[in-house]
Amino acid sequence: MDPDSGSEERWLAVLLVAFVAVKVGFVLRFALHGKWVMDEFLAASMPLLIPEGFYGAWDPVKTILYAYVFGAARAPVTDAMGVMTATRLAGFLLASGTAALVYGIALSIRRSRIEALLAVAVLFSFSNFAERSYRVRSDTVAVFFEMAALALLTRRKAGRKEALLAGLACGLAFASTQKAVYGLLAAGLAIASGLVSRGERRETAVELVRFAAGFWAVVLLYAVAFGGTGFPGVLRSVFLSPMDVALHGADVYRGGLGKYVSQTLERNGDLWALGAGGVVLALCGWRSTERPGRRAAVAAAVVVPLVFAHAQPWPYVFVFATATLSPFATEVPFALARWGVSRGAACAVVLALCAASLPRNVRYLAHDDELQRRVVREAEALLGPEDRYLDGTWMVVSRRHAGKVMWDTKVVSDIRSAAGQGHFEAMGAVFAEQPRLVVLNFRTLALGPAIRRYLEGSYVRVHPNLLLSGALVSPGESVAFLARSPGSYSLYQESGAPVREVFLVDGRPAQHSVPLVAGLHEVRVDVRSTARALFPEGLTLSGPIPARRPPEDLFAGVYD
Repeated sequence: MDPDSGSEERWLAVLLVAFVAVKVGFVLRFALHGKWVMDEFLAASMPLLIPEGFYGAWDPVKTILYAYVFGAARAPVTDAMGVMTATRLAGFLLASGTAALVYGIALSIRRSRIEALLAVAVLFSFSNFAERSYRVRSDTVAVFFEMAALALLTRRKAGRKEALLAGLACGLAFASTQKAVYGLLAAGLAIASGLVSRGERRETAVELVRFAAGFWAVVLLYAVAFGGTGFPGVLRSVFLSPMDVALHGADVYRGGLGKYVSQTLERNGDLWALGAGGVVLALCGWRSTERPGRRAAVAAAVVVPLVFAHAQPWPYVFVFATATLSPFATEVPFALARWGVSRGAACAVVLALCAASLPRNVRYLAHDDELQRRVVREAEALLGPEDRYLDGTWMVVSRRHAGKVMWDTKVVSDIRSAAGQGHFEAMGAVFAEQPRLVVLNFRTLALGPAIRRYLEGSYVRVHPNLLLSGALVSPGESVAFLARSPGSYSLYQESGAPVREVFLVDGRPAQHSVPLVAGLHEVRVDVRSTARALFPEGLTLSGPIPARRPPEDLFAGVYD
Protein backbone atom coordinates (compact mmCIF):
# COMPACT_ATOMS: atom_id res chain seq x y z
CA MET A 1 0.00 0.00 0.00
CA ASP A 2 1.29 3.45 -0.92
CA PRO A 3 2.08 5.31 2.35
CA ASP A 4 1.16 8.59 0.66
CA SER A 5 -2.32 7.20 0.05
CA GLY A 6 -3.05 6.90 3.78
CA SER A 7 -1.81 10.42 4.41
CA GLU A 8 -3.95 11.73 1.57
CA GLU A 9 -6.99 9.98 3.04
CA ARG A 10 -6.40 11.53 6.47
CA TRP A 11 -6.01 15.03 5.10
CA LEU A 12 -9.09 14.57 2.95
CA ALA A 13 -11.07 13.37 5.96
CA VAL A 14 -9.96 16.40 8.01
CA LEU A 15 -10.89 18.72 5.16
CA LEU A 16 -14.31 17.12 4.75
CA VAL A 17 -15.09 17.20 8.46
CA ALA A 18 -14.11 20.87 8.58
CA PHE A 19 -16.23 21.63 5.50
CA VAL A 20 -19.29 19.86 6.89
CA ALA A 21 -18.80 21.61 10.25
CA VAL A 22 -18.79 24.99 8.49
CA LYS A 23 -21.93 24.03 6.61
CA VAL A 24 -23.67 22.89 9.79
CA GLY A 25 -22.69 26.22 11.36
CA PHE A 26 -24.32 28.10 8.50
CA VAL A 27 -27.51 26.05 8.76
CA LEU A 28 -27.66 26.62 12.53
CA ARG A 29 -27.20 30.36 11.98
CA PHE A 30 -29.98 30.35 9.38
CA ALA A 31 -32.22 28.38 11.75
CA LEU A 32 -31.71 30.84 14.61
CA HIS A 33 -31.89 34.09 12.66
CA GLY A 34 -33.13 33.37 9.15
CA LYS A 35 -36.29 35.07 7.93
CA TRP A 36 -39.41 33.06 8.63
CA VAL A 37 -41.53 31.76 5.76
CA MET A 38 -45.28 32.33 6.13
CA ASP A 39 -46.33 28.73 6.77
CA GLU A 40 -43.72 28.24 9.49
CA PHE A 41 -45.70 30.45 11.85
CA LEU A 42 -48.78 28.32 11.38
CA ALA A 43 -46.81 25.11 11.96
CA ALA A 44 -45.33 26.58 15.15
CA SER A 45 -48.81 27.68 16.28
CA MET A 46 -50.64 24.43 15.52
CA PRO A 47 -49.91 22.99 19.00
CA LEU A 48 -52.18 25.74 20.37
CA LEU A 49 -55.07 23.95 18.67
CA ILE A 50 -54.37 20.54 20.22
CA PRO A 51 -56.69 21.17 23.22
CA GLU A 52 -59.52 22.06 20.82
CA GLY A 53 -59.25 18.67 19.13
CA PHE A 54 -58.55 17.87 15.52
CA TYR A 55 -61.06 16.28 13.11
CA GLY A 56 -63.91 17.48 15.29
CA ALA A 57 -65.31 20.94 14.62
CA TRP A 58 -62.97 21.35 11.69
CA ASP A 59 -60.89 19.31 9.28
CA PRO A 60 -57.15 20.13 9.36
CA VAL A 61 -56.88 18.78 5.77
CA LYS A 62 -53.22 17.89 6.29
CA THR A 63 -52.19 15.20 8.74
CA ILE A 64 -50.93 16.81 11.94
CA LEU A 65 -48.45 14.58 13.75
CA TYR A 66 -45.89 17.35 13.20
CA ALA A 67 -47.92 19.58 15.56
CA TYR A 68 -47.09 17.23 18.42
CA VAL A 69 -43.41 17.10 17.48
CA PHE A 70 -43.11 20.89 17.50
CA GLY A 71 -45.44 21.06 20.48
CA ALA A 72 -42.90 19.11 22.51
CA ALA A 73 -40.18 21.55 21.41
CA ARG A 74 -42.17 24.61 22.50
CA ALA A 75 -43.23 23.17 25.87
CA PRO A 76 -40.41 24.77 27.95
CA VAL A 77 -41.11 28.33 26.70
CA THR A 78 -44.17 30.59 26.61
CA ASP A 79 -43.17 33.83 24.86
CA ALA A 80 -43.52 34.08 21.10
CA MET A 81 -39.84 34.61 20.37
CA GLY A 82 -38.86 31.73 22.66
CA VAL A 83 -41.33 29.45 20.88
CA MET A 84 -39.99 30.47 17.48
CA THR A 85 -36.42 29.74 18.53
CA ALA A 86 -37.29 26.43 20.19
CA THR A 87 -39.22 25.12 17.19
CA ARG A 88 -36.50 26.22 14.79
CA LEU A 89 -33.94 24.36 16.91
CA ALA A 90 -36.16 21.29 16.70
CA GLY A 91 -36.17 21.69 12.93
CA PHE A 92 -32.39 22.00 12.93
CA LEU A 93 -32.04 18.81 14.98
CA LEU A 94 -34.33 16.95 12.58
CA ALA A 95 -32.28 18.22 9.63
CA SER A 96 -29.07 17.13 11.34
CA GLY A 97 -30.62 13.73 11.96
CA THR A 98 -31.52 13.52 8.27
CA ALA A 99 -27.90 14.29 7.37
CA ALA A 100 -26.71 11.57 9.77
CA LEU A 101 -29.08 9.10 8.11
CA VAL A 102 -27.69 10.04 4.70
CA TYR A 103 -24.21 9.26 6.02
CA GLY A 104 -25.41 5.88 7.31
CA ILE A 105 -27.13 5.04 4.02
CA ALA A 106 -23.97 5.90 2.11
CA LEU A 107 -21.99 3.48 4.30
CA SER A 108 -24.64 0.79 3.83
CA ILE A 109 -24.37 0.97 0.04
CA ARG A 110 -20.64 0.27 0.24
CA ARG A 111 -19.34 3.81 0.24
CA SER A 112 -16.17 4.42 2.20
CA ARG A 113 -16.21 6.89 5.08
CA ILE A 114 -14.63 9.48 2.81
CA GLU A 115 -17.35 8.96 0.22
CA ALA A 116 -20.05 9.05 2.89
CA LEU A 117 -18.68 12.37 4.18
CA LEU A 118 -18.66 13.66 0.62
CA ALA A 119 -22.33 12.69 0.33
CA VAL A 120 -23.14 14.74 3.45
CA ALA A 121 -21.07 17.64 2.09
CA VAL A 122 -23.10 17.51 -1.11
CA LEU A 123 -26.36 17.41 0.86
CA PHE A 124 -25.47 20.56 2.80
CA SER A 125 -24.34 22.23 -0.41
CA PHE A 126 -27.79 22.06 -1.99
CA SER A 127 -29.28 25.50 -1.40
CA ASN A 128 -32.66 23.87 -0.78
CA PHE A 129 -31.27 21.82 2.10
CA ALA A 130 -29.08 24.57 3.58
CA GLU A 131 -31.89 27.12 3.50
CA ARG A 132 -35.00 24.97 3.98
CA SER A 133 -34.22 21.74 5.83
CA TYR A 134 -34.66 23.29 9.30
CA ARG A 135 -37.95 25.01 8.50
CA VAL A 136 -40.78 24.56 10.97
CA ARG A 137 -42.94 22.57 8.60
CA SER A 138 -44.49 19.16 8.36
CA ASP A 139 -42.02 18.34 5.57
CA THR A 140 -39.09 18.64 7.98
CA VAL A 141 -40.55 15.92 10.19
CA ALA A 142 -41.60 13.73 7.26
CA VAL A 143 -38.18 13.80 5.55
CA PHE A 144 -36.51 12.58 8.74
CA PHE A 145 -38.90 9.62 9.07
CA GLU A 146 -38.62 8.76 5.38
CA MET A 147 -34.84 8.72 5.49
CA ALA A 148 -35.04 6.59 8.64
CA ALA A 149 -37.14 4.12 6.64
CA LEU A 150 -34.60 4.08 3.81
CA ALA A 151 -31.76 3.64 6.28
CA LEU A 152 -33.51 0.58 7.68
CA LEU A 153 -34.16 -0.91 4.24
CA THR A 154 -30.55 -0.44 3.11
CA ARG A 155 -28.95 -2.16 6.06
CA ARG A 156 -26.61 -4.94 4.99
CA LYS A 157 -28.77 -7.67 6.55
CA ALA A 158 -32.14 -5.94 6.28
CA GLY A 159 -35.00 -8.40 6.53
CA ARG A 160 -38.56 -8.73 7.78
CA LYS A 161 -37.99 -6.75 10.99
CA GLU A 162 -36.45 -3.84 9.11
CA ALA A 163 -39.31 -3.92 6.59
CA LEU A 164 -41.85 -3.66 9.42
CA LEU A 165 -39.95 -0.82 11.09
CA ALA A 166 -39.58 0.96 7.75
CA GLY A 167 -43.34 0.71 7.29
CA LEU A 168 -43.84 2.24 10.72
CA ALA A 169 -41.43 5.07 9.85
CA CYS A 170 -43.25 5.75 6.56
CA GLY A 171 -46.51 5.75 8.49
CA LEU A 172 -45.14 8.39 10.85
CA ALA A 173 -44.00 10.44 7.85
CA PHE A 174 -47.45 10.15 6.27
CA ALA A 175 -49.07 11.11 9.58
CA SER A 176 -47.00 14.31 9.38
CA THR A 177 -47.94 15.21 5.80
CA GLN A 178 -49.62 13.37 2.96
CA LYS A 179 -46.75 14.47 0.69
CA ALA A 180 -44.85 11.60 2.32
CA VAL A 181 -46.72 9.33 -0.07
CA TYR A 182 -43.75 9.93 -2.38
CA GLY A 183 -41.38 8.40 0.14
CA LEU A 184 -43.88 5.62 0.85
CA LEU A 185 -44.01 4.71 -2.83
CA ALA A 186 -40.24 4.92 -3.12
CA ALA A 187 -39.67 2.66 -0.12
CA GLY A 188 -42.25 0.15 -1.32
CA LEU A 189 -40.71 -0.03 -4.80
CA ALA A 190 -37.24 -0.28 -3.26
CA ILE A 191 -38.34 -3.44 -1.47
CA ALA A 192 -40.20 -4.68 -4.56
CA SER A 193 -36.99 -4.42 -6.57
CA GLY A 194 -36.13 -7.82 -5.10
CA LEU A 195 -38.91 -9.36 -7.18
CA VAL A 196 -36.69 -9.24 -10.27
CA SER A 197 -34.50 -11.91 -8.70
CA ARG A 198 -36.13 -15.32 -8.66
CA GLY A 199 -34.26 -16.30 -5.54
CA GLU A 200 -35.49 -13.26 -3.58
CA ARG A 201 -39.16 -13.26 -4.59
CA ARG A 202 -40.57 -15.20 -1.66
CA GLU A 203 -38.68 -13.19 0.95
CA THR A 204 -39.45 -9.94 -0.88
CA ALA A 205 -43.18 -10.70 -0.85
CA VAL A 206 -43.06 -11.28 2.93
CA GLU A 207 -41.13 -8.02 3.43
CA LEU A 208 -43.70 -6.12 1.37
CA VAL A 209 -46.49 -7.48 3.55
CA ARG A 210 -44.57 -6.53 6.70
CA PHE A 211 -43.87 -3.07 5.29
CA ALA A 212 -47.54 -2.50 4.43
CA ALA A 213 -48.57 -3.78 7.87
CA GLY A 214 -46.27 -1.28 9.59
CA PHE A 215 -47.61 1.60 7.51
CA TRP A 216 -51.27 0.76 8.02
CA ALA A 217 -50.74 0.16 11.72
CA VAL A 218 -49.68 3.79 12.13
CA VAL A 219 -52.44 5.15 9.88
CA LEU A 220 -55.16 3.18 11.66
CA LEU A 221 -53.80 4.14 15.08
CA TYR A 222 -53.80 7.78 13.94
CA ALA A 223 -57.42 7.50 12.80
CA VAL A 224 -58.57 5.82 16.01
CA ALA A 225 -56.66 8.29 18.19
CA PHE A 226 -58.45 11.25 16.59
CA GLY A 227 -61.78 9.66 15.69
CA GLY A 228 -62.41 6.89 18.19
CA THR A 229 -65.25 4.75 16.90
CA GLY A 230 -65.70 7.34 14.16
CA PHE A 231 -62.25 6.58 12.76
CA PRO A 232 -63.58 5.87 9.22
CA GLY A 233 -64.37 9.58 8.96
CA VAL A 234 -60.80 10.47 9.91
CA LEU A 235 -59.47 7.99 7.34
CA ARG A 236 -61.70 9.55 4.71
CA SER A 237 -60.40 13.00 5.65
CA VAL A 238 -56.77 11.87 5.61
CA PHE A 239 -56.99 10.46 2.11
CA LEU A 240 -59.63 12.64 0.43
CA SER A 241 -59.40 16.12 2.00
CA PRO A 242 -56.08 17.08 0.40
CA MET A 243 -57.03 15.84 -3.07
CA ASP A 244 -58.32 19.18 -4.31
CA VAL A 245 -55.22 20.96 -3.01
CA ALA A 246 -52.95 18.33 -4.56
CA LEU A 247 -54.65 18.56 -7.95
CA HIS A 248 -55.55 22.25 -8.14
CA GLY A 249 -53.71 23.96 -5.29
CA ALA A 250 -51.31 25.76 -7.60
CA ASP A 251 -53.99 27.16 -9.91
CA VAL A 252 -54.30 30.44 -7.99
CA TYR A 253 -50.59 31.24 -8.26
CA ARG A 254 -50.34 33.42 -11.33
CA GLY A 255 -47.44 32.41 -13.52
CA GLY A 256 -47.24 29.05 -11.78
CA LEU A 257 -44.65 27.76 -9.35
CA GLY A 258 -42.34 26.34 -11.99
CA LYS A 259 -40.00 29.23 -11.24
CA TYR A 260 -38.83 27.32 -8.17
CA VAL A 261 -37.90 24.35 -10.34
CA SER A 262 -35.83 26.73 -12.48
CA GLN A 263 -34.43 28.30 -9.33
CA THR A 264 -33.05 25.06 -7.89
CA LEU A 265 -31.69 23.97 -11.26
CA GLU A 266 -29.89 27.29 -11.67
CA ARG A 267 -28.42 27.19 -8.18
CA ASN A 268 -27.78 23.47 -7.83
CA GLY A 269 -27.70 22.17 -11.39
CA ASP A 270 -24.25 20.62 -11.04
CA LEU A 271 -25.21 18.83 -7.82
CA TRP A 272 -28.49 17.57 -9.29
CA ALA A 273 -26.57 16.30 -12.31
CA LEU A 274 -23.94 14.66 -10.12
CA GLY A 275 -26.54 12.83 -8.04
CA ALA A 276 -28.74 11.88 -10.97
CA GLY A 277 -25.73 10.60 -12.89
CA GLY A 278 -24.79 8.48 -9.91
CA VAL A 279 -28.27 6.95 -9.74
CA VAL A 280 -28.13 6.15 -13.46
CA LEU A 281 -24.76 4.46 -13.07
CA ALA A 282 -26.04 2.47 -10.10
CA LEU A 283 -29.07 1.31 -12.04
CA CYS A 284 -26.95 0.46 -15.08
CA GLY A 285 -24.75 -1.70 -12.88
CA TRP A 286 -27.78 -3.46 -11.41
CA ARG A 287 -26.35 -6.98 -11.63
CA SER A 288 -23.15 -6.08 -9.81
CA THR A 289 -24.84 -3.82 -7.25
CA GLU A 290 -25.72 -5.30 -3.87
CA ARG A 291 -29.28 -5.17 -2.56
CA PRO A 292 -28.81 -2.07 -0.33
CA GLY A 293 -27.42 -0.12 -3.29
CA ARG A 294 -30.25 -1.26 -5.56
CA ARG A 295 -32.86 -0.24 -3.02
CA ALA A 296 -31.31 3.19 -2.47
CA ALA A 297 -31.05 3.76 -6.23
CA VAL A 298 -34.67 2.78 -6.82
CA ALA A 299 -35.83 5.08 -4.02
CA ALA A 300 -33.91 8.02 -5.48
CA ALA A 301 -35.13 7.24 -8.99
CA VAL A 302 -38.73 7.35 -7.75
CA VAL A 303 -38.64 10.32 -5.35
CA VAL A 304 -36.68 12.81 -7.47
CA PRO A 305 -39.00 12.85 -10.52
CA LEU A 306 -42.10 12.93 -8.29
CA VAL A 307 -40.78 15.92 -6.37
CA PHE A 308 -39.95 17.81 -9.54
CA ALA A 309 -43.42 17.02 -10.91
CA HIS A 310 -45.14 18.04 -7.66
CA ALA A 311 -48.06 20.44 -8.19
CA GLN A 312 -46.67 22.97 -5.70
CA PRO A 313 -42.86 22.76 -5.91
CA TRP A 314 -42.05 25.28 -3.20
CA PRO A 315 -38.30 25.42 -2.47
CA TYR A 316 -38.59 23.36 0.72
CA VAL A 317 -40.26 20.44 -1.11
CA PHE A 318 -36.97 19.62 -2.84
CA VAL A 319 -35.46 18.54 0.49
CA PHE A 320 -37.22 15.19 -0.06
CA ALA A 321 -35.19 14.74 -3.24
CA THR A 322 -31.82 16.07 -2.07
CA ALA A 323 -31.71 13.67 0.86
CA THR A 324 -32.33 10.54 -1.24
CA LEU A 325 -30.03 11.67 -4.06
CA SER A 326 -26.96 12.75 -2.10
CA PRO A 327 -25.55 9.24 -1.36
CA PHE A 328 -25.03 8.82 -5.11
CA ALA A 329 -23.20 12.12 -5.65
CA THR A 330 -19.82 10.39 -5.50
CA GLU A 331 -20.69 7.66 -8.00
CA VAL A 332 -19.69 9.56 -11.16
CA PRO A 333 -16.35 11.01 -10.00
CA PHE A 334 -15.29 7.72 -8.42
CA ALA A 335 -16.34 5.84 -11.54
CA LEU A 336 -13.89 8.11 -13.34
CA ALA A 337 -11.31 7.19 -10.71
CA ARG A 338 -11.84 3.53 -11.56
CA TRP A 339 -11.20 4.40 -15.19
CA GLY A 340 -7.86 6.03 -14.50
CA VAL A 341 -8.51 9.43 -12.89
CA SER A 342 -6.80 9.72 -9.52
CA ARG A 343 -8.93 9.38 -6.41
CA GLY A 344 -7.67 12.71 -5.13
CA ALA A 345 -8.74 14.44 -8.35
CA ALA A 346 -12.18 12.84 -8.11
CA CYS A 347 -12.59 14.13 -4.55
CA ALA A 348 -11.34 17.54 -5.59
CA VAL A 349 -14.05 17.76 -8.26
CA VAL A 350 -16.81 17.02 -5.75
CA LEU A 351 -15.36 19.38 -3.14
CA ALA A 352 -15.00 22.16 -5.70
CA LEU A 353 -18.67 21.84 -6.60
CA CYS A 354 -19.59 21.89 -2.92
CA ALA A 355 -17.34 24.86 -2.17
CA ALA A 356 -19.05 26.85 -4.91
CA SER A 357 -22.10 27.02 -2.62
CA LEU A 358 -20.26 28.87 0.16
CA PRO A 359 -20.61 32.39 -1.32
CA ARG A 360 -24.37 31.94 -1.44
CA ASN A 361 -24.35 30.81 2.21
CA VAL A 362 -22.59 34.05 3.11
CA ARG A 363 -25.07 36.12 1.11
CA TYR A 364 -27.98 34.30 2.72
CA LEU A 365 -26.90 35.61 6.12
CA ALA A 366 -28.59 38.86 5.09
CA HIS A 367 -31.96 37.07 5.15
CA ASP A 368 -32.38 37.88 8.84
CA ASP A 369 -35.66 37.97 10.73
CA GLU A 370 -35.09 41.13 12.76
CA LEU A 371 -38.05 42.99 11.25
CA GLN A 372 -40.34 40.02 11.85
CA ARG A 373 -39.08 39.72 15.42
CA ARG A 374 -39.74 43.40 16.16
CA VAL A 375 -43.30 43.18 14.90
CA VAL A 376 -43.99 39.96 16.80
CA ARG A 377 -42.60 41.38 20.05
CA GLU A 378 -44.69 44.52 19.66
CA ALA A 379 -47.82 42.54 18.84
CA GLU A 380 -47.36 40.16 21.76
CA ALA A 381 -46.93 43.10 24.17
CA LEU A 382 -50.32 44.45 23.07
CA LEU A 383 -52.14 41.15 23.61
CA GLY A 384 -53.32 39.65 26.86
CA PRO A 385 -52.99 35.89 27.44
CA GLU A 386 -56.54 35.21 26.22
CA ASP A 387 -56.71 37.86 23.49
CA ARG A 388 -56.95 36.88 19.85
CA TYR A 389 -55.44 38.59 16.85
CA LEU A 390 -55.69 38.43 13.09
CA ASP A 391 -52.99 38.30 10.41
CA GLY A 392 -53.66 35.22 8.27
CA THR A 393 -50.25 33.73 9.09
CA TRP A 394 -50.38 33.12 12.88
CA MET A 395 -47.22 35.18 13.50
CA VAL A 396 -47.76 35.60 17.25
CA VAL A 397 -47.19 31.94 18.04
CA SER A 398 -47.93 32.38 21.76
CA ARG A 399 -51.50 33.58 21.16
CA ARG A 400 -54.59 32.14 19.53
CA HIS A 401 -55.32 33.42 16.04
CA ALA A 402 -58.88 34.50 15.25
CA GLY A 403 -60.36 31.87 12.97
CA LYS A 404 -59.12 28.34 12.43
CA VAL A 405 -58.27 28.52 8.77
CA MET A 406 -54.96 29.50 7.30
CA TRP A 407 -55.47 32.21 4.72
CA ASP A 408 -53.28 31.09 1.85
CA THR A 409 -53.55 32.65 -1.59
CA LYS A 410 -56.57 30.54 -2.52
CA VAL A 411 -58.49 31.36 0.65
CA VAL A 412 -57.75 35.08 0.31
CA SER A 413 -58.89 34.93 -3.31
CA ASP A 414 -62.13 33.16 -2.31
CA ILE A 415 -62.86 35.71 0.44
CA ARG A 416 -62.30 38.62 -1.94
CA SER A 417 -64.48 37.02 -4.59
CA ALA A 418 -67.30 36.38 -2.11
CA ALA A 419 -67.05 39.94 -0.76
CA GLY A 420 -67.31 41.28 -4.29
CA GLN A 421 -70.69 39.54 -4.50
CA GLY A 422 -71.82 40.95 -1.16
CA HIS A 423 -71.05 37.88 0.95
CA PHE A 424 -68.99 38.59 4.08
CA GLU A 425 -69.73 35.47 6.11
CA ALA A 426 -66.08 34.35 6.27
CA MET A 427 -64.82 37.69 7.57
CA GLY A 428 -67.82 38.06 9.86
CA ALA A 429 -67.03 34.71 11.49
CA VAL A 430 -63.43 35.79 12.10
CA PHE A 431 -64.36 39.12 13.69
CA ALA A 432 -67.01 37.37 15.77
CA GLU A 433 -64.02 35.95 17.67
CA GLN A 434 -63.24 39.55 18.72
CA PRO A 435 -59.59 40.02 17.70
CA ARG A 436 -57.94 42.82 19.65
CA LEU A 437 -55.14 43.25 17.13
CA VAL A 438 -54.75 43.06 13.36
CA VAL A 439 -51.30 42.60 11.81
CA LEU A 440 -50.85 44.22 8.41
CA ASN A 441 -48.99 41.82 6.16
CA PHE A 442 -49.37 40.73 2.56
CA ARG A 443 -52.39 38.55 3.38
CA THR A 444 -54.47 41.02 5.38
CA LEU A 445 -53.57 43.81 2.97
CA ALA A 446 -54.61 41.64 0.02
CA LEU A 447 -58.13 41.34 1.46
CA GLY A 448 -58.83 44.98 0.60
CA PRO A 449 -62.52 45.93 0.88
CA ALA A 450 -63.37 42.51 2.33
CA ILE A 451 -61.63 43.43 5.60
CA ARG A 452 -61.77 47.23 5.46
CA ARG A 453 -65.41 47.38 6.57
CA TYR A 454 -64.43 45.59 9.78
CA LEU A 455 -61.48 47.86 10.52
CA GLU A 456 -62.91 51.34 9.99
CA GLY A 457 -64.13 52.86 13.23
CA SER A 458 -62.80 49.92 15.24
CA TYR A 459 -59.00 49.91 14.98
CA VAL A 460 -56.15 52.43 15.02
CA ARG A 461 -52.63 51.99 13.68
CA VAL A 462 -50.19 51.99 16.60
CA HIS A 463 -47.28 50.63 14.57
CA PRO A 464 -46.67 50.56 10.81
CA ASN A 465 -47.82 46.92 10.77
CA LEU A 466 -50.24 46.82 13.72
CA LEU A 467 -53.85 47.91 14.16
CA LEU A 468 -55.13 47.97 17.75
CA SER A 469 -58.74 47.99 18.88
CA GLY A 470 -59.49 51.63 19.70
CA ALA A 471 -60.53 55.07 18.46
CA LEU A 472 -58.99 58.51 17.90
CA VAL A 473 -60.91 61.33 19.60
CA SER A 474 -60.52 65.03 18.74
CA PRO A 475 -61.14 67.54 21.57
CA GLY A 476 -64.73 68.67 21.88
CA GLU A 477 -65.99 66.15 19.34
CA SER A 478 -67.76 62.84 19.63
CA VAL A 479 -66.59 59.75 17.77
CA ALA A 480 -68.41 56.52 17.11
CA PHE A 481 -66.34 53.55 18.25
CA LEU A 482 -67.48 50.10 17.19
CA ALA A 483 -65.70 47.95 19.76
CA ARG A 484 -65.02 44.52 18.33
CA SER A 485 -62.86 43.47 21.27
CA PRO A 486 -64.60 43.95 24.66
CA GLY A 487 -62.66 44.85 27.77
CA SER A 488 -61.51 47.76 29.92
CA TYR A 489 -60.46 50.86 27.92
CA SER A 490 -58.68 54.07 28.91
CA LEU A 491 -57.29 57.23 27.29
CA TYR A 492 -53.80 57.74 25.85
CA GLN A 493 -51.97 60.80 24.61
CA GLU A 494 -50.80 61.08 21.02
CA SER A 495 -47.32 60.26 22.30
CA GLY A 496 -48.62 56.86 23.40
CA ALA A 497 -48.45 57.60 27.13
CA PRO A 498 -51.56 56.89 29.26
CA VAL A 499 -53.45 59.89 30.60
CA ARG A 500 -55.72 60.18 33.64
CA GLU A 501 -58.69 62.44 32.94
CA VAL A 502 -62.47 62.35 32.78
CA PHE A 503 -64.05 61.48 29.43
CA LEU A 504 -67.55 60.59 28.27
CA VAL A 505 -68.65 57.19 26.99
CA ASP A 506 -72.23 56.86 25.78
CA GLY A 507 -72.99 60.14 27.59
CA ARG A 508 -71.74 58.93 30.96
CA PRO A 509 -68.53 60.26 32.57
CA ALA A 510 -65.66 57.85 33.07
CA GLN A 511 -62.34 58.37 34.77
CA HIS A 512 -59.14 56.41 34.21
CA SER A 513 -60.91 53.46 32.55
CA VAL A 514 -64.26 52.10 31.46
CA PRO A 515 -65.47 48.57 30.72
CA LEU A 516 -66.89 48.24 27.20
CA VAL A 517 -68.92 45.43 25.71
CA ALA A 518 -68.62 44.61 22.02
CA GLY A 519 -70.74 47.02 20.04
CA LEU A 520 -71.15 50.68 19.12
CA HIS A 521 -70.17 53.36 21.64
CA GLU A 522 -69.96 57.17 21.59
CA VAL A 523 -66.71 58.59 23.00
CA ARG A 524 -66.04 62.28 23.77
CA VAL A 525 -63.20 64.19 25.44
CA ASP A 526 -63.23 67.70 26.91
CA VAL A 527 -62.91 70.60 24.48
CA ARG A 528 -59.94 71.93 26.44
CA SER A 529 -58.05 68.69 25.98
CA THR A 530 -55.76 67.69 23.13
CA ALA A 531 -56.39 64.77 20.79
CA ARG A 532 -56.70 61.48 22.61
CA ALA A 533 -56.86 57.79 21.76
CA LEU A 534 -59.05 55.21 23.43
CA PHE A 535 -57.27 51.86 23.77
CA PRO A 536 -57.36 48.81 26.03
CA GLU A 537 -56.19 49.66 29.51
CA GLY A 538 -52.68 48.99 30.82
CA LEU A 539 -50.69 49.18 27.58
CA THR A 540 -47.25 50.59 26.93
CA LEU A 541 -47.22 51.95 23.40
CA SER A 542 -43.88 52.20 21.64
CA GLY A 543 -44.41 55.38 19.67
CA PRO A 544 -46.70 58.23 18.60
CA ILE A 545 -50.19 57.39 17.44
CA PRO A 546 -51.49 56.97 14.91
CA ALA A 547 -48.49 55.47 13.13
CA ARG A 548 -48.11 57.12 9.74
CA ARG A 549 -45.34 55.15 8.05
CA PRO A 550 -46.58 52.66 5.45
CA PRO A 551 -46.58 48.98 6.46
CA GLU A 552 -43.31 47.18 5.96
CA ASP A 553 -43.10 43.99 3.90
CA LEU A 554 -42.60 41.29 6.53
CA PHE A 555 -42.04 38.48 4.04
CA ALA A 556 -39.98 40.11 1.32
CA GLY A 557 -37.69 37.64 -0.43
CA VAL A 558 -38.48 34.63 1.73
CA TYR A 559 -38.12 32.32 -1.28
CA ASP A 560 -35.20 34.17 -2.91
